[in-house]
Amino acid sequence: MNKIIYPTLDLFLYHQREAFTENEADIETNHANFWSNLPKNLKVELAEEAKAENTEYIRLLEFSDAANRQKQFFFTASLGGYPIEASYYPIRLNDTYALLFDCYINDKVQPQPISCLRYLKTLADYKNANLGTTWIISGYLSTASNPQAIARELYKEFTGKEWQNPQEGKFLGATVFEVWQPPQKWEDVEKENNHVLIFLYPKLQTMEKTASFYKLWLQLFCYRNKIIVAYSQSQKCNQELHKLVTVVSNATQTIDNISAEKGSEKFSKLQNLLQSQPKISFNYMTKLIQLEIWQQTITNNLANYQFIIKQIKEQTQVLAEKDVLIGETDLKLFEDFSRLVEQKYQFEIARNYTNYSLKAKVLESQVNIIQGMIDLERKVSDRTLTNTIIIASSGLAASTITASIIATKLPSPTAKSKSISVEQAFGLSIGTGLFVVAIAYVILRLFRK
Repeated sequence: MNKIIYPTLDLFLYHQREAFTENEADIETNHANFWSNLPKNLKVELAEEAKAENTEYIRLLEFSDAANRQKQFFFTASLGGYPIEASYYPIRLNDTYALLFDCYINDKVQPQPISCLRYLKTLADYKNANLGTTWIISGYLSTASNPQAIARELYKEFTGKEWQNPQEGKFLGATVFEVWQPPQKWEDVEKENNHVLIFLYPKLQTMEKTASFYKLWLQLFCYRNKIIVAYSQSQKCNQELHKLVTVVSNATQTIDNISAEKGSEKFSKLQNLLQSQPKISFNYMTKLIQLEIWQQTITNNLANYQFIIKQIKEQTQVLAEKDVLIGETDLKLFEDFSRLVEQKYQFEIARNYTNYSLKAKVLESQVNIIQGMIDLERKVSDRTLTNTIIIASSGLAASTITASIIATKLPSPTAKSKSISVEQAFGLSIGTGLFVVAIAYVILRLFRK
């Protein structure tokens, strides 16, 4: 039976404190959700937290009276007959809350069965982590142990699954295994993003020297998890933009259909279509801006991630120079994640952003086209009305003039000269008016051509 000495389980948990659009109520909710992962008596109120001068790295328990203003809160437990020690170490990294929960079997000499890991996991079973979690399982081995066999068994004990495609590396002589698969369903990234690391050291002395790296691990995994969450959000934006592109395409077809129509309803349909465009444009541009924000979020966090890797390398080199017994360090497995982000995540988002930005111009064109069609229909309508008025006015004027002239020829009671009758005068004026209307109509038709 495989065994491990000084088995330790570390949980790195991350929760959003604030985002670009969150108000004070959202910050209070995030604050409450994060602190629900710790004992109630350790909770630091927002007012106390605000006393920190620099938000880049705040040790939150320094503001907790229950923790006696310590960096960590330690406690002991006994599960399954194992003596366990554990500690909480909550911090704030600018806009993010982070928690390191560390627990271990308090026996640095006797080998322990792999099954003891289940009791450590029981203590570290947390749920409120909307930015993801990373687990480190560690311990040291006897000389005759097989690191890969033990790591495989530890992973199965911890997750209940066989590992797939483990990545191997070195850290201060420890054999490191990383097991992580990109989420299959990015919309459910909180459940799909399972990141597990196993560090198996050759001796206790080396393992004890790693305590100084926990601050760097906290930051490294924070940036890593934020990249994954940002990419998942970009995938959602991409899906929503794809749906809006379909709406835009349908609108283009509608414009084509309306342009072929004639009659009074055409103007009304164009106006209704124009009224719907601002909402479509607003939704589209909002999602496009969000996509750009997530793109920048990934860029910023990747730069921070790579900077922390550089710091880890430098720190391991310093230790190796001081102690010749310190083994090699090979962090290629962490650098592989950087390449994945650069070659896949950033490339995809940049390509999608460019494509959707070009398609945004179609929206602008649609508005211009619809407005142009409305203006044309209005001009046609106004010109028709004007022509009607001109024709009617011409006829009316002609009739009036004719009537005035003929009025002098109407019969007079005292007149003996020849004159025309009233009926003849009326008919003559109407006829003249109609004749003029016809001429005006012909002239306007000729000018329209």
